[in-house]
Amino acid sequence: MNKIIAIYDNNRIVKRIIDESLLSTVGSQFYKIYPNGHSIGLGDNIDSFDEMGNRYSNSKLIEIGLLKLEESQTLDGEVVREKTEVEIYNELSELEKKQHNKTIDENDETGKYLREKTIEEKYTDGLATCDEYNNYIIEKRTSEYQKLDGQQIELRRMLDLSLITESNYIEQLSEVQKQIENIKVLYEKV
Repeated sequence: MNKIIAIYDNNRIVKRIIDESLLSTVGSQFYKIYPNGHSIGLGDNIDSFDEMGNRYSNSKLIEIGLLKLEESQTLDGEVVREKTEVEIYNELSELEKKQHNKTIDENDETGKYLREKTIEEKYTDGLATCDEYNNYIIEKRTSEYQKLDGQQIELRRMLDLSLITESNYIEQLSEVQKQIENIKVLYEKV
């Protein structure tokens, strides 16, 4: 196997020589001889390679200060990649997380992901006012009441068409009334 002679200036490789007989042409320039320097390229930092000419791993390059990750990057095994939203969120302080409009959730298909906080979570974290929360509750109640109004109308229609008996109508109407009372408990204002 041919040796690689790497000529460098300011720690950057400026020339590669494969034929050792050409070493005399180097002159007073700095050089290193590697038994296995196939991964050495022009412009590479000479300190990025071990004595055999193998490039150090990214983790080693970070350790010796030759590879600096941007704030938005992370080392995943030996691969430098952009951080995910979840990784960036996890780096926030507890106070910053509380002040953030998003939170981490998880499901079986996609794993962890960021989602918008619910109005309840926003209210608990001080991101929504009492009025905003109560308006949300009023909307939820109204929506539920409208569904139950539809059930009452349908029950009345069924009674009028003699599809149900009057006792059955009263029994089912009583259930709807219980659901109406539960809405106020379920969607409680603050």
